[in-house]
Amino acid sequence: MNDRSSAAFESYRDVTKQAVTLATGVLALSVTFVTDVVEDVDAVERGFLLFSWLMLLLSVAGGVLTLMGISGALHCIENEDEERCKELGQPVTIYSTNIRPWSILQLGLFAVGLLLLIVFGVLTI
Repeated sequence: MNDRSSAAFESYRDVTKQAVTLATGVLALSVTFVTDVVEDVDAVERGFLLFSWLMLLLSVAGGVLTLMGISGALHCIENEDEERCKELGQPVTIYSTNIRPWSILQLGLFAVGLLLLIVFGVLTI
């Protein structure tokens, strides 16, 4: 693997880890302070909060699947496993089918979860 590919995989891995960390942090903070906010909210507002938490949890799962895809692709490249590389498509890059869909899912769910949490915050003010 050349230096460019190595840097691309490393950068992709770092972005994925950051998104997992952010989703986990936002989820933890919102759960921590929910008792101060949820006392006087109606069912619709509570639905926004719960759906936000679900999206953030699924975002973390998408991040884990992305990291697993990156690991599988790197294993394929480093060990020159021809059979596995054929399954992933040639050439194996950060755009391979075992990485990119999970990454798009992760970042999309994170954005939706964050947006729903912001809507919940605006509705409860």
